[in-house]
Amino acid sequence: TAHGRAKIVRLADGTKIALDLSGLPADASALNLYAVDPFGKVTMLGPVTIANGVATQTFMTPLDKFMLVLSPDAGLTTYAPDTAFAFRSTVPEGFAVVPLSSNASGEKVAATTTAGASTAYTAPMLNVASFHRGSTTQIKTRLNGALTGARVNFNITPRKDGPTQVVARFHQLKNAPAGQAYVLWAVSPDNKYTKLGQVVNTGARNEAEIKSETTLSDFGLLVTLQPEGDAPAGDIVITGYMTP
Repeated sequence: TAHGRAKIVRLADGTKIALDLSGLPADASALNLYAVDPFGKVTMLGPVTIANGVATQTFMTPLDKFMLVLSPDAGLTTYAPDTAFAFRSTVPEGFAVVPLSSNASGEKVAATTTAGASTAYTAPMLNVASFHRGSTTQIKTRLNGALTGARVNFNITPRKDGPTQVVARFHQLKNAPAGQAYVLWAVSPDNKYTKLGQVVNTGARNEAEIKSETTLSDFGLLVTLQPEGDAPAGDIVITGYMTP
């Protein structure tokens, strides 16, 4: 049985990864180690030298938050649930798009906050302080543009002793154009944006889920169809609201 272990050491100039593999097939020779950051960006750390089913090797990366993927693919550029891998580390803390069907693919993303990109990207505040803590409240959604005809549920659960959980479930999700994604944003009362997650859909009638959390005491929710970025862009395709 193959075994893999990676020891992570934080240094002043980056992160050292000490990789220790054993029990690999005797003919195993072509494996490559990648770091995947919380935004889904894949960085190759280097090829792994294997001898007699064993590999002991050290790598460096400037990243301080990542997951590791050991793959036979020498040109891996994206990570998806169906990516071929020999070993994979635990997904790091952060916010994740979790595909619920085999045709949907998602990316790991972290929450990032930015000042208002444009006053055009606004959403009504949901008055989260009025929600019962520990209970889930379903938010109404208004769909436009590319998501007209789809079904989306927003559920908000303010925790009693922690951040507020936000879950967005997409049903009959339509294709996002090449190079674009459906991005979920929390909008603060002072018009700052927190990126909660994103999903790229690759087939008809797919389902996907974004499960995230925020420390904002009140916020609105919107989804844009846009290229990857840290501020809203493109078209608003979903807006959350509490009243008609």
